[in-house]
Parts: sequence; C-alpha cells; structure tokens
Amino acid sequence: MAITFAPGQSPDDAAKALREMSARAKDLGPVLRAQSEMILRLIRDSFRNSRGPDGTPWKPLAQSTIDKRRRGSSKPLEDTGALRDGNSVTAGRMDLTIGTTVPYAGAQNFGATKSGTLKRKSGTRPAGTPWTTKIPARAFLPFTIAGTLIEIGPSALVFDRLARAVGNYITTGRTA
Repeated sequence: MAITFAPGQSPDDAAKALREMSARAKDLGPVLRAQSEMILRLIRDSFRNSRGPDGTPWKPLAQSTIDKRRRGSSKPLEDTGALRDGNSVTAGRMDLTIGTTVPYAGAQNFGATKSGTLKRKSGTRPAGTPWTTKIPARAFLPFTIAGTLIEIGPSALVFDRLARAVGNYITTGRTA
C-alpha cells in the first residue's frame, strides 16, 4: 500500500495526520455526543407525527380507548406524555445507548398480548371469565425487536448522517 501526500508536505506531516486520525478513531465520544440529539429528535418526531422511525403510520386508537383517556386525546401513546418524555440517547466513547425509563415502553413499541381471567364479576361477565388484550406495535425507538437498527425511512436518513459525521470526525476532527 502506497501513501501519497501533497507537494510541499513531508512524510512526517502525513504520519502526524495518520496518528491524529487513529487517535480520533479510538474515541468517537465527541462526535457521538454532538450527533445524539438527532436520534432523540427522531424518537420525538415519531410521537409528534404518530409514525414509526421507518415512516409507518401508527394504528389509530379505538374509540373505547379514547373515551377512557385522562385528557381525551385521540393521539396514540400521548395520554400523559411519560412515554414520550422518558427516552434518552447517551454517548459513550465508542457507542450510543438508546433507552427509556418507562417500564411498559417495550410492549408499546413492539406490541404485546396480555391475557388472564377476571378476578371479580365485571358487568355481565362472571368472575373467572377469560380475557385477552392486544397492544398493537407502535414503534418509536429506531431498532427492531431483534436489536438491529431500522434502516429505512426517516431512521435511515438519521443513521446515514451519523455515519458521515463519524467519518468526517475521524478524518478532520470536526464534530458537526
């Protein structure tokens, strides 16, 4: 492999530039911190637009759900704002951690089915009657249940931009 450098530049200058790039590649924290806000914005946009990070619209709420809501909103996942506001993106030296503080976030993001039996009489149904509730998936986190990144729609644009920013940081040292 040959290394070339511009006229007037010494091999020492090229070696110094390579050492600097190597050092930046070992600690991506500055660029990851600078870019983590755009991932948080992607998550917040999901709530604002009622669409997943891939651009898929969320299933609308049933009227019976709307009727039970505290604030009467028909917007999915927005009754108290706890789910919307409980998300975070934290940058380490070589990684980003995308998470939430809300225990039921997984069931809402990926969907779930809950079932059981009535503990006491409810309306015309006697105690012991089986019930099942299905929570449709309304993705707001930019990864699949298998843990892979969603690489289509708005999510793809965000992660492509992140990849370019990391490459730019390694070569130039600029975080934006």
